[in-house]
Amino acid sequence: MRHRVAMAMAVLAAGLVWAPAPPAAACSIVAPGPTEEELLTQADLVFEGTAVSSRDPNAGSATIVTGDPIFWTFATERTIKGAPTTPQEVGTSRSGASCGFTFQAGSRYRVFARSVGGVYMTSLGSGTVEIVRQTEPTVTTTTTRPPAAAPTSVPPTRTGRIALTG
Repeated sequence: MRHRVAMAMAVLAAGLVWAPAPPAAACSIVAPGPTEEELLTQADLVFEGTAVSSRDPNAGSATIVTGDPIFWTFATERTIKGAPTTPQEVGTSRSGASCGFTFQAGSRYRVFARSVGGVYMTSLGSGTVEIVRQTEPTVTTTTTRPPAAAPTSVPPTRTGRIALTG
């Protein structure tokens, strides 16, 4: 009897070790991606604006997963497609592992979003990009001095000594 129990445990243990793992979920974006024209066609809302603040509806939850949304509020500055409001809220997955876009408060973005159940959502593959401000070229003013006058000197005497007169 002991032998059968030991054999059954061994078979069970082997089954646990060799059982196939469940498929992993991760964000994968194939390059080259869609053109900006294709991204614009796929989006329901496209605007440029500054990320103001974020809202986490799952804050304090016992279980938080990478796909849970974070909602960002933007001060919209330029409309490209659709009718954004000011402020405009857009959601994204909380992690890049789930294709969530990482926004930074105070930075400007061109946001491409789709309406999902009446909520605008964006992702890493949507076309959303940070707008990097071009810095103005630094103008350096230099003052050019006239070349210094060559010092006047008395030609050396034949002995190599300098004669001072005066």
